[in-house]
Amino acid sequence: MPLRARVSAAVRDLVARLPGGRRLKAEFDQCERQRDRLRDQVEELRLRVQAQRLSPDVLRQVLPLRRAAFARAGDPDAPHREAAFAAGSASYREAIVAPVPGGVETVLVDGLAWLVPTGSDPRSPLEEILQARELALGGTMLDIGANVGTMGITRVLLGDMTRVFAAEPDPVNYACLVHNVAGNVVRGRVLPDRVAISDHDGTITMQRGHSTTHHLVDRAPAAGRETVDVPCLRLDSWVRRLGVDLDALHFIKVDTQGWEARVLTGAPEVLARRHIVWQLEFTPSMLRRAGSSAPELFALLRASFTHFIDMRGTVPPRSRTVADLAEALAYVGQGARSDANLLLYNSA
Repeated sequence: MPLRARVSAAVRDLVARLPGGRRLKAEFDQCERQRDRLRDQVEELRLRVQAQRLSPDVLRQVLPLRRAAFARAGDPDAPHREAAFAAGSASYREAIVAPVPGGVETVLVDGLAWLVPTGSDPRSPLEEILQARELALGGTMLDIGANVGTMGITRVLLGDMTRVFAAEPDPVNYACLVHNVAGNVVRGRVLPDRVAISDHDGTITMQRGHSTTHHLVDRAPAAGRETVDVPCLRLDSWVRRLGVDLDALHFIKVDTQGWEARVLTGAPEVLARRHIVWQLEFTPSMLRRAGSSAPELFALLRASFTHFIDMRGTVPPRSRTVADLAEALAYVGQGARSDANLLLYNSA
């Protein structure tokens, strides 16, 4: 018998010998039975939650089969959509016929082949897709900071999105993105444009990092870092140029390495469409590097949304009002957690 059980039995025997001990022992036994029942109920609930939790492993098992089905089924309207997009995107017209550039390699992620810059290590998007699925499902998506396309392409293959307009400014990432669209049979469904989304129309300098995580700068770049000038547009200008139907646009993902406040500033027309759900990466250190701040970003979010979900949060409730942004995200940048992923939406 375990030590704890032996001690408990000894205490019950001792209580039983005291005056009125039989009644006390009966109450003690009843409390222990109630405790055991509660413990069993908690364990049953834990196992039930674990069993019903959405698993990226399930998506990983079916994703290659979905890609094969896409290849067999085809899409008779895709060539027309691609042609209409190419008419407004000179970068796509050039990239779709260009050979594979140097300095890239093919890697496997979730059973699919992806062209990536040599040495980069793209992560699986499946966990993030599941975390957003209650809000990011159906319609058209904007993938701002699309990198090599793993997020947008995967969402189309899984059926989560019908169409994705993808913006990626880095030339090498963009070349990989275009080849990944073709290689994963989603031409005409994923439509990539080489452009940075910012708060003005024109050009902007991009500082290239040691991997695919390059970032935009509006001041002198760090010494010794390679830079490239890239075209930039306000989000409102970009969707207007491409003829994006804002009523069919349901989801916008923004991963711009601290440029998120600039993206929002350039999007008053899109933000006015309250049915659109946004996903933003929140990294205080990157916001500061981009000349912005967490309070500035929070003010923009409070002006445009009613609720948010911290996709990496651990403290309930899952959905909170935007008035709680600063309090709920005070932990970010403190200790081990340097960033957060936010879903922003409006309640009717």
